[in-house]
Amino acid sequence: MQRALRMPGWWVAVLFLATTMASAAQGAASDTLQSLDGVWAFHAGDNPSFAQSGLDDRDWRKVRVPTQFNRWAERWSGLGWYRLHFRVPASQLESVQLLSLGSARDAIEVYVNGSLVARRGRFGSSPRGGPRIMPLLAWVSAPTLRAGDNVLAVRALDVSWDGALYTGPVLLGSADQVLAATGRLGVVAMAVRIALALLCLWVALAQLAVHLGRGPQRDTWWLTAAGVGLSIVLLDGTGILAASVPSLELSARLPLVGSYVAVLAFGSFFAARYDDWSSRTVRIAQVTLAVLAGLVLPAPDMVVFFVAQPLLVLVALGCTLYAANLLARAARRQEEGAIPVFVSLIALAGIVVYDGLVTTGSDVLPALTLMGATFVLVVTTLVAGRQTAHEHERVLTTMMRLRKQLESQASVGILNASVMSITDVDRFFDVVVDEASRELEVRRCSLVLLDEHGSLRIRASVGLPRHATTSRIELNDASISGWVFLHGRTLTPNNMPPALVAARRRGSYVTDAFVSQPVRVGAQTAGVLNVSDRNDGGSFAPSDEMAVAEVADRLALVLDATQRRGDLHPAPRLEVASDSDAGGIPQLRVPDAGDTSDG
Repeated sequence: MQRALRMPGWWVAVLFLATTMASAAQGAASDTLQSLDGVWAFHAGDNPSFAQSGLDDRDWRKVRVPTQFNRWAERWSGLGWYRLHFRVPASQLESVQLLSLGSARDAIEVYVNGSLVARRGRFGSSPRGGPRIMPLLAWVSAPTLRAGDNVLAVRALDVSWDGALYTGPVLLGSADQVLAATGRLGVVAMAVRIALALLCLWVALAQLAVHLGRGPQRDTWWLTAAGVGLSIVLLDGTGILAASVPSLELSARLPLVGSYVAVLAFGSFFAARYDDWSSRTVRIAQVTLAVLAGLVLPAPDMVVFFVAQPLLVLVALGCTLYAANLLARAARRQEEGAIPVFVSLIALAGIVVYDGLVTTGSDVLPALTLMGATFVLVVTTLVAGRQTAHEHERVLTTMMRLRKQLESQASVGILNASVMSITDVDRFFDVVVDEASRELEVRRCSLVLLDEHGSLRIRASVGLPRHATTSRIELNDASISGWVFLHGRTLTPNNMPPALVAARRRGSYVTDAFVSQPVRVGAQTAGVLNVSDRNDGGSFAPSDEMAVAEVADRLALVLDATQRRGDLHPAPRLEVASDSDAGGIPQLRVPDAGDTSDG
């Protein structure tokens, strides 16, 4: 074995020599790859003579390329020219060279020694941008280059204050070396951006399609808008927006508008789903974000770059923390799915802070904030879908169980079953409200009753989020349900008192198609039946109001029976006193225990 492993001395020498030559060849090959990053000459404006190699550019302003780490004072917008003098050894002219300028934006023309070698987008009266995620490559033949001094001139149109040559690197060398250094990143970045954009768009449309059959809820529309906004942001730089939008400035500002829309939609979704929709702060924030998104389009370039873009970081962070606060409350209420969404939002808040403080300069791969927002969108959609499916399954199971119980006693309609012995009142009310919504063909239906504290609460509902049932409704004229309970009269958009109209404008009601009907047991009001939003999207006709009143009359039988058994709190006896100073609205008071006057 030892004899077999021995190698002659001459073979060892040959192997060493071959290894040395290979290393030398590899080092020589690497020397042909030139990095042209560094200090370039820059001149604002446009002049075709700037492309000529013999131009004297010694008095031009000196800037660093790539421009991603330049100070804000060195940024520019509009038309400008870059020039660089570089040397090429004679040995490098033996083959065609490849020039890469990185993710250059928006419209670009590249000249080597006065010859046009590459172009992206177009100039003129209607300029267009190109897919800047892919590196801008140019083949430079031997006749174009010359041994010794060469001049690289770049004509650029940039409307985003990024300096056109934003990320780099600017490389010159053989095709294999340049493509190995830049080609793969561009392909991967393009694939990642398009895949994430399609994912956001698919999630948004799937969310809308799933709820379309039962009538999309307000939170569904907002989550769909968030997905569409994120998809627009992710398509930035792929060339799709530049090709589909006729204006270069519009295509450059659409991603920023999409970012504001996504932030507005995310915040509104969580406000609508977790019962903070009528908050004054939410209303102010919504109006502010909508105004900011609208002002991005007509605002000057400098305002967009120096104000709107930095402000977006603060707005996104504030919205994320607001939504996380709502999710924390929902988690304390042990609402299903609140914890995973809360964790994803906290992670997103950290990413927003990181992206805001650390300038990565990546104009190729999507920012971490966009990836985190996409993850939050997917998690939120899955959790919302699971909650909806669970609630529907629970209602369906309860309805089937009670139907079997009722059918075993008598073959009567479920709304006429008040004389039967119902063992679970809450489940029975769920089924009653569900049947009422089907019979009346409405998307939302709720039954409001008194609780043990003398306040109104939603006892059963269809089409409302589950957390809404935990909200307390004060027994006064400030809400529609409270007004109907106290006055014992039907309320529609056509007969609302002026004071209640003002309260409604502040966010207590957001639909123009509703009927709020008192459920009267004898001479007293026992509850309120609210129906809104017809399935066909129309308003309620007088015949519909009569149908709601009929359902309320049949529901009163159930309430009467349950009150007699002590399962419900009896309604207070109310006195009505006219007050001419109240604008025609009756003033009500609850009589004392010793007061025997008629209510």
